[in-house]
Amino acid sequence: MTTATQEANGTRTVYDVHGMDCAECARSVATAVERLPGVTAANVNFGAGTLTVDADEHSTVDLTPRVLHAVEVAGYRAVSRDSEARIESGALLQERRAQLAVSAVGLWLVGAVVSVMLERYDLARFIYAAAVVAGAWTFGRAAWMALRHRRIDMNVLMSVAIVGAILLGDWAEAAAAAALFAIGNLAQSLTLDRTRNALSSLSKLSPSEAWRVRDGREELVAVEQLVPGDSIRVRPGERFPIDGMFIEGSTAVDESLITGESMPVGKQPGSAVFAGSLNGSGSVLIEATHTVAESTLAQMAELVDQARGGRGQTEQTIDRFAAIYTPAVVVLAALLALAGGAMTGDWRDWATRGLVLVVIACPCALIISTPVAIVSAVGVAARRGFLVKGGTALETIASIKTIALDKTGTLTRGRPVVTQVMSAGGDANALLRQAAAVENLSEHPLALAVIDHAVRQQVEIPAAAGFEAVTSRGARATVGSRTVWVGSSTWFSELGISAPAMRAEAASGGGTVLLVADDAGGAPQYRGWIGVADDVRPESSAVVQLLHELGIHPIVMMTGDNRAAAEAVATGTGVDEVLAELLPAEKLARIAELEDRYGPVAMVGDGVNDGPALGRATAGFAMGLTGSDLAVDTADVAILRNDLFAIPGAIDLARKTVAIIRQNIGISLAVKAVALLLTLFGVTTLWMAVAFDLGTSLLVTANALRLTRWQLEGSGHRHASEDHAAGGVPSAETGLAGGDA
Repeated sequence: MTTATQEANGTRTVYDVHGMDCAECARSVATAVERLPGVTAANVNFGAGTLTVDADEHSTVDLTPRVLHAVEVAGYRAVSRDSEARIESGALLQERRAQLAVSAVGLWLVGAVVSVMLERYDLARFIYAAAVVAGAWTFGRAAWMALRHRRIDMNVLMSVAIVGAILLGDWAEAAAAAALFAIGNLAQSLTLDRTRNALSSLSKLSPSEAWRVRDGREELVAVEQLVPGDSIRVRPGERFPIDGMFIEGSTAVDESLITGESMPVGKQPGSAVFAGSLNGSGSVLIEATHTVAESTLAQMAELVDQARGGRGQTEQTIDRFAAIYTPAVVVLAALLALAGGAMTGDWRDWATRGLVLVVIACPCALIISTPVAIVSAVGVAARRGFLVKGGTALETIASIKTIALDKTGTLTRGRPVVTQVMSAGGDANALLRQAAAVENLSEHPLALAVIDHAVRQQVEIPAAAGFEAVTSRGARATVGSRTVWVGSSTWFSELGISAPAMRAEAASGGGTVLLVADDAGGAPQYRGWIGVADDVRPESSAVVQLLHELGIHPIVMMTGDNRAAAEAVATGTGVDEVLAELLPAEKLARIAELEDRYGPVAMVGDGVNDGPALGRATAGFAMGLTGSDLAVDTADVAILRNDLFAIPGAIDLARKTVAIIRQNIGISLAVKAVALLLTLFGVTTLWMAVAFDLGTSLLVTANALRLTRWQLEGSGHRHASEDHAAGGVPSAETGLAGGDA
């Protein structure tokens, strides 16, 4: 069941609404609320089950009671998300609907027994009337609300059919139709509520209180009071209340709620952590980096809510079709009853056929065929570690023919690692020891890579003095009694230090080459070189293969790095085409060219410089919610964890979703056509028409719910540890140790 929500943001309030089971009904709710004094706009998100109300900022009237009353009169209920009563209220609403629906079915069956077996027709009529009242109690109120606002929806059509059956004296048919419609609506409502609530646990799993540490003392405060910079104590088995950075202690953290990653992740001082993650065995201290409203968990919940209501082109087309189809069939029903009655003189029979046609006019199954698939797909995607921004995004992704991948931070980890250490004297550890001593005084990324490699190789790093960084060249320092130089071939040429030609061969492989020299012989002499590379993700080649299997071709790498580095990564991953040394504006132009050549194109990136290309591409994929805000905002898919398998996964899910939407549309139209044909020949009764309509709605819902069992291929893949220093292709000489690259 849907929970009820209220969030204030200036003059805007958002409610979750219980019990909405058709898009037309949702629009009736919006119309009713929008006409309240003081309301400037009301919008119902059927997929998410929410109602957004914009109020006049100058109004002093509390609109909440009026909104809640209007929703209740329409047959539904909206209550506050913040209160415990929201769950109880939602349960009570569904319990009341269930009681009425079951009572209607029971009374109808009792009436049938009394009529057929006991032949007590007067008593049976009374029981049937009670069944009609119980069954129509909920949708009858909704129908009245729709009529008041000059709307014809499913509830109106069903109510007209039941009233018509009563006027014709066919109480058994009226009772059967009311009972079946009530029980079917209940089943549909419960199913949709369960689908909408697939991710409702997100906000509830984040603690409402936290232990803030100030001046060595701990105090329990509401998470809303936390601000960036606050220190928070989190004990074993507790969930982290806010996004933060570890400042004390180490532990293993279960981040599956956020990233979908099943294995706990080791954390230590300097590590980032998400709100809602589960602490392992350590008592730790973190520093808040965001407010609770700005946390990754809050971003996820907001993106999912927006996405679940995103209306694709197919859904909009169906809505336009239904707007014509429904009144057209109602007119056809009236003409059928009048023409048939006039020609045969059997007004009762043809009036019944007209009423049956009115029920068949209900476009519920057709209208619901798309949003329920979108809700299911968006929900399962978020549980698998990526967010798809609604129906339009799903349809767009399904159409992708080719894909452009950023290199740094996408196909690679975006961090340098040492790949080779070549000593002219044959002692690689001695060379590494000298270089690490110099680089230990630098904060350049390439310097950190050398230090990290030395630590992994258990090489003792001696102390150095007199450190000097030469911008865009390298660095020098005194190690023991020697001066040691670490830097580029350009700098070594300027210094007059001769080095063998092997360095050029290494550089041609795409590597950053750090040359090492010392003055042990009096004058500077070359001692060897260290190759540094951007760490290629271990799953990159498998992901490229999956994309090829999905028919995505070509797969293009776009990077600002030099061609040698890009070609080296492409060779190791199976990428088809390389576009290197591109500025952000050039990436934008290349996306347009790819689209002209191959058709719909997707772009995958993670940085600010990828934002324009992500926006220009047919579909954009942003790597990681913690990356560039521009990239995440621009993209159609936000990948929560840095897992490339989400890229082919999103395409596969989108294609399956579109296929199911088409199946549902086909099922809906086929059943309507059969029911219409049977009605023209007088075969279909009123209760049969109701069964056709509800059965089709439940069938397309069940078909869409198959998406909730979708699995991300490769999700069992274990990433190489962050401590793993991947061997492989070096990355171009784009920066120099010690200097400002």
